[in-house]
Amino acid sequence: MIVNPVYGAGGAQSSGYVEEGARLLLASLCDYNFAGKYEDMQSAYTIENGVTFEVCGSINMAPGGYSDFFSASSIHLSTQVDSNVPASSDFGFVCWISGYSSNELFVYPEQMKFGDIHTFTLVQDMQTTSLYIDGELAGSIACSIASQQISSIYVFPNANSYTALWSSARLYTRALTTAEIAANHANDVARYGGNS
Repeated sequence: MIVNPVYGAGGAQSSGYVEEGARLLLASLCDYNFAGKYEDMQSAYTIENGVTFEVCGSINMAPGGYSDFFSASSIHLSTQVDSNVPASSDFGFVCWISGYSSNELFVYPEQMKFGDIHTFTLVQDMQTTSLYIDGELAGSIACSIASQQISSIYVFPNANSYTALWSSARLYTRALTTAEIAANHANDVARYGGNS
Protein backbone atom coordinates (compact mmCIF):
# COMPACT_ATOMS: atom_id res chain seq x y z
CA MET A 1 0.00 0.00 0.00
CA ILE A 2 2.76 2.50 0.81
CA VAL A 3 4.69 3.32 -2.34
CA ASN A 4 8.04 5.00 -1.73
CA PRO A 5 6.73 6.95 1.28
CA VAL A 6 9.85 9.12 1.44
CA TYR A 7 11.46 10.32 -1.78
CA GLY A 8 14.56 8.26 -2.46
CA ALA A 9 13.43 5.45 -0.15
CA GLY A 10 14.13 2.86 -2.78
CA GLY A 11 12.07 0.34 -4.68
CA ALA A 12 12.74 -1.15 -8.08
CA GLN A 13 9.81 0.49 -9.83
CA SER A 14 8.74 4.10 -10.09
CA SER A 15 5.32 4.96 -8.71
CA GLY A 16 4.55 6.90 -11.90
CA TYR A 17 3.70 9.92 -9.73
CA VAL A 18 5.83 12.97 -9.08
CA GLU A 19 8.25 11.87 -6.36
CA GLU A 20 10.25 14.99 -5.55
CA GLY A 21 9.10 16.18 -2.15
CA ALA A 22 6.81 13.18 -1.62
CA ARG A 23 6.25 12.44 2.05
CA LEU A 24 3.46 9.90 1.54
CA LEU A 25 2.40 7.97 -1.56
CA LEU A 26 -0.43 5.51 -0.97
CA ALA A 27 -1.92 3.25 -3.62
CA SER A 28 -4.78 0.73 -3.75
CA LEU A 29 -6.45 2.26 -0.70
CA CYS A 30 -9.82 0.77 -1.63
CA ASP A 31 -8.33 -2.70 -1.04
CA TYR A 32 -7.97 -1.93 2.66
CA ASN A 33 -10.58 -1.60 5.38
CA PHE A 34 -9.89 1.36 7.63
CA ALA A 35 -11.61 1.85 10.97
CA GLY A 36 -12.83 5.34 10.10
CA LYS A 37 -9.52 6.71 8.81
CA TYR A 38 -6.00 5.98 7.69
CA GLU A 39 -3.63 7.58 10.17
CA ASP A 40 0.06 8.25 9.62
CA MET A 41 1.98 9.62 12.60
CA GLN A 42 5.55 10.00 11.41
CA SER A 43 8.15 12.09 13.15
CA ALA A 44 7.13 15.73 13.02
CA TYR A 45 8.48 17.94 10.27
CA THR A 46 8.05 21.57 9.32
CA ILE A 47 6.72 22.84 6.01
CA GLU A 48 8.31 26.08 4.88
CA ASN A 49 7.95 25.77 1.10
CA GLY A 50 4.32 24.76 0.92
CA VAL A 51 2.41 21.50 0.98
CA THR A 52 0.29 19.54 -1.50
CA PHE A 53 -2.42 16.94 -0.72
CA GLU A 54 -3.88 14.74 -3.44
CA VAL A 55 -6.54 12.04 -3.32
CA CYS A 56 -8.13 10.10 -6.15
CA GLY A 57 -11.43 8.29 -5.86
CA SER A 58 -15.10 8.91 -5.28
CA ILE A 59 -17.02 10.73 -2.59
CA ASN A 60 -20.18 8.70 -1.98
CA MET A 61 -21.89 10.60 0.82
CA ALA A 62 -21.27 13.90 2.60
CA PRO A 63 -23.12 15.29 5.61
CA GLY A 64 -24.43 18.84 5.92
CA GLY A 65 -21.76 21.38 6.81
CA TYR A 66 -18.18 20.31 6.29
CA SER A 67 -16.29 17.06 6.84
CA ASP A 68 -12.56 16.42 6.36
CA PHE A 69 -11.44 13.84 3.86
CA PHE A 70 -7.70 14.64 4.08
CA SER A 71 -5.80 16.57 6.72
CA ALA A 72 -2.23 17.09 7.86
CA SER A 73 -2.19 18.60 11.34
CA SER A 74 -3.76 22.06 10.90
CA ILE A 75 -4.37 21.94 7.11
CA HIS A 76 -7.69 20.47 5.95
CA LEU A 77 -9.47 19.46 2.74
CA SER A 78 -13.19 18.97 3.38
CA THR A 79 -16.50 18.47 1.66
CA GLN A 80 -18.96 21.33 2.09
CA VAL A 81 -22.72 20.86 1.87
CA ASP A 82 -24.81 24.01 2.21
CA SER A 83 -27.20 26.22 0.24
CA ASN A 84 -24.39 27.34 -2.11
CA VAL A 85 -24.04 23.89 -3.70
CA PRO A 86 -25.36 24.16 -7.30
CA ALA A 87 -28.48 22.20 -8.21
CA SER A 88 -26.35 20.07 -10.58
CA SER A 89 -24.02 18.96 -7.74
CA ASP A 90 -24.22 16.90 -4.58
CA PHE A 91 -21.47 18.74 -2.66
CA GLY A 92 -18.79 21.41 -2.71
CA PHE A 93 -15.48 21.91 -0.91
CA VAL A 94 -13.77 23.98 1.72
CA CYS A 95 -9.99 24.15 2.18
CA TRP A 96 -8.96 25.59 5.53
CA ILE A 97 -6.06 26.03 7.87
CA SER A 98 -6.56 26.18 11.63
CA GLY A 99 -5.96 29.73 12.81
CA TYR A 100 -6.65 31.25 9.38
CA SER A 101 -10.45 30.97 9.30
CA SER A 102 -10.88 34.28 7.46
CA ASN A 103 -8.99 32.72 4.54
CA GLU A 104 -11.10 29.61 3.98
CA LEU A 105 -11.42 28.64 0.32
CA PHE A 106 -14.96 27.59 -0.67
CA VAL A 107 -15.44 25.93 -4.07
CA TYR A 108 -18.83 24.89 -5.48
CA PRO A 109 -18.31 23.24 -8.87
CA GLU A 110 -21.08 22.19 -11.24
CA GLN A 111 -21.74 18.47 -11.88
CA MET A 112 -19.98 17.20 -8.74
CA LYS A 113 -21.85 13.93 -8.21
CA PHE A 114 -21.59 11.20 -5.59
CA GLY A 115 -19.81 8.13 -6.94
CA ASP A 116 -17.86 9.86 -9.72
CA ILE A 117 -14.07 9.35 -9.70
CA HIS A 118 -11.97 12.53 -9.43
CA THR A 119 -8.52 13.68 -8.37
CA PHE A 120 -8.65 16.42 -5.73
CA THR A 121 -5.49 18.47 -5.10
CA LEU A 122 -5.02 21.07 -2.37
CA VAL A 123 -1.93 23.29 -2.72
CA GLN A 124 -0.75 25.72 -0.06
CA ASP A 125 2.35 27.59 -1.25
CA MET A 126 2.57 29.67 1.97
CA GLN A 127 0.89 32.63 0.21
CA THR A 128 -2.13 31.09 -1.52
CA THR A 129 -4.50 28.17 -0.97
CA SER A 130 -5.65 26.52 -4.22
CA LEU A 131 -7.91 23.60 -5.07
CA TYR A 132 -7.51 21.64 -8.31
CA ILE A 133 -10.08 19.12 -9.51
CA ASP A 134 -8.95 16.65 -12.17
CA GLY A 135 -5.79 18.64 -12.81
CA GLU A 136 -7.61 21.96 -13.39
CA LEU A 137 -7.63 24.94 -11.03
CA ALA A 138 -11.09 25.14 -9.40
CA GLY A 139 -10.42 28.05 -7.03
CA SER A 140 -7.82 29.90 -4.99
CA ILE A 141 -7.60 32.48 -2.21
CA ALA A 142 -4.78 34.56 -0.77
CA CYS A 143 -3.72 32.94 2.49
CA SER A 144 -0.29 33.88 3.80
CA ILE A 145 0.71 31.43 6.52
CA ALA A 146 3.67 30.92 8.81
CA SER A 147 5.70 27.70 8.83
CA GLN A 148 3.52 24.80 9.88
CA GLN A 149 4.46 21.80 12.00
CA ILE A 150 3.09 18.56 10.54
CA SER A 151 2.87 15.73 13.05
CA SER A 152 -0.09 13.71 11.76
CA ILE A 153 -1.71 12.85 8.43
CA TYR A 154 -5.26 11.54 8.12
CA VAL A 155 -7.13 10.14 5.13
CA PHE A 156 -10.80 9.62 5.93
CA PRO A 157 -12.61 7.04 3.78
CA ASN A 158 -15.44 6.66 6.27
CA ALA A 159 -15.98 9.00 9.21
CA ASN A 160 -18.60 11.36 10.61
CA SER A 161 -21.39 10.24 8.22
CA TYR A 162 -19.02 10.87 5.33
CA THR A 163 -18.01 8.03 3.00
CA ALA A 164 -15.57 7.81 0.12
CA LEU A 165 -13.76 5.15 -1.89
CA TRP A 166 -10.18 6.34 -2.30
CA SER A 167 -7.84 4.68 -4.75
CA SER A 168 -4.74 6.72 -3.90
CA ALA A 169 -3.53 9.52 -1.64
CA ARG A 170 -0.38 11.61 -1.69
CA LEU A 171 1.26 14.31 0.42
CA TYR A 172 4.18 16.49 -0.70
CA THR A 173 6.29 18.82 1.42
CA ARG A 174 6.22 21.44 -1.32
CA ALA A 175 3.72 23.10 -3.65
CA LEU A 176 3.44 21.07 -6.86
CA THR A 177 3.39 22.96 -10.14
CA THR A 178 0.35 23.01 -12.42
CA ALA A 179 2.18 20.66 -14.83
CA GLU A 180 2.99 18.21 -12.01
CA ILE A 181 -0.62 18.23 -10.80
CA ALA A 182 -1.81 17.49 -14.35
CA ALA A 183 0.74 14.66 -14.68
CA ASN A 184 -0.36 13.06 -11.40
CA HIS A 185 -4.00 13.31 -12.46
CA ALA A 186 -3.20 11.66 -15.81
CA ASN A 187 -1.53 8.81 -13.90
CA ASP A 188 -4.63 8.48 -11.70
CA VAL A 189 -6.87 8.27 -14.79
CA ALA A 190 -4.62 5.61 -16.36
CA ARG A 191 -4.70 3.54 -13.15
CA TYR A 192 -8.19 4.12 -11.75
CA GLY A 193 -10.33 5.84 -14.38
CA GLY A 194 -12.17 9.12 -13.94
CA ASN A 195 -12.32 12.38 -15.85
CA SER A 196 -9.39 13.05 -18.17
